[in-house]
Amino acid sequence: MSKQSLSINVTRDEDASFSALKRAVEKLGYGVAGCDEENRSMELTTRVSAFSWGERITASVIPGEIGGSRVDLFSEPKVATNVADMGRGKRLLEALAKELEQELGGGEQAYAAQPNAAKGALSVADEIRELAKLRDEGILTEEEFTSKKRMLLGL
Repeated sequence: MSKQSLSINVTRDEDASFSALKRAVEKLGYGVAGCDEENRSMELTTRVSAFSWGERITASVIPGEIGGSRVDLFSEPKVATNVADMGRGKRLLEALAKELEQELGGGEQAYAAQPNAAKGALSVADEIRELAKLRDEGILTEEEFTSKKRMLLGL
């Protein structure tokens, strides 16, 4: 049994991010067990597979620390007696993050999808290195990279 989490920082406000999240969920075909529009959160379910009774996913949109918003995703198996995790929870969250970024306009609006670090938060230098990789891969523009870097450095 494996719990997974992922956070996505985006430049859009909470309402726009939640709307994009709902569209992404619909495109992926995840079941919606509950949707709280006021708190911008959703309880999702996935299908049964050969090795799993499915996953429960919680998705929440909250204000970002430095503007924009953050989408937090958490996944855990529906049943504790799943045969094996096989990385399914992680793949489901990554698929949702990818679809969300597409709904937000690709790399233009989503800064980065980063696993929540169980071992501790990333330092500012580590975050800038990750952003540089995204810029080098063409996911971020030079302007987006510079803007985010300035925010991280408090400039």
